[in-house]
Amino acid sequence: MWRQGRSTDITRTALVFEGSLGVLALLLGWTLGFSPLRSLSLDAGWMHAARGAGWGLLGTLPLLPLLLVLERYPVGPLEPIRRFVEEVIVPLFQDVSPGKLAGISLAAGVGEELLFRGLLQDGLASWIGPPHGVWIGLAVASVLFGLAHCVTWGYAVLAALIGVYFGLLLLAANNLLAPLTAHAVYDFVALVYLTRRTVIPGGQVHVFGQRAFAWWCLLAEKCTRPRRVNDYRRTRHKKRRSDPGEGSDRP
Repeated sequence: MWRQGRSTDITRTALVFEGSLGVLALLLGWTLGFSPLRSLSLDAGWMHAARGAGWGLLGTLPLLPLLLVLERYPVGPLEPIRRFVEEVIVPLFQDVSPGKLAGISLAAGVGEELLFRGLLQDGLASWIGPPHGVWIGLAVASVLFGLAHCVTWGYAVLAALIGVYFGLLLLAANNLLAPLTAHAVYDFVALVYLTRRTVIPGGQVHVFGQRAFAWWCLLAEKCTRPRRVNDYRRTRHKKRRSDPGEGSDRP
């Protein structure tokens, strides 16, 4: 019950925080006269939206090896990042259900991309104008994106590079839905992978169903232990009944 309440509090806090970034982007855009939703082209029809989402799903794939490198080869500046993930991120979200993780990831994708790519990058590019505005907007938005994730300097640099990647994805697809989808899907995959794995003796990492199998083995061990003790006592009792002299020579 306590874990359920804790996961609900974490989910609510994450949704409010990430959602507030989106609201902030919309309010700032309204104040400045620039809509962060401009590249979404909401009136362009479902084909435009499907194309942007497709770009985003494909754009998620190159990010997945980064997750494995961070997990298996935490050398140099990657080691503090992995330690932060293990000591903060995993304990924070390990009791949150996959459905709630999906909601948090979607909120992060929407809120952060509206602010950093939709407002800052696209807004600066439009304000400064081509050709330099495109690259200045990309650079400023990526640096600020990295600073917003500055839990360690290594993490900030890594986040800035990912921000550059999301920004290039926006330029390639000309649709905010592309980095938004990639951001949300990657966050979801990373959170599920990191919180649903189980490290067993020998250093192997078991994920998803294998984790359930590992817990099942532990449960079976605990459930069968009293039965084995009772079987042993029953066997000893039968042996004493069949051999009354056993134990008669005790002092």
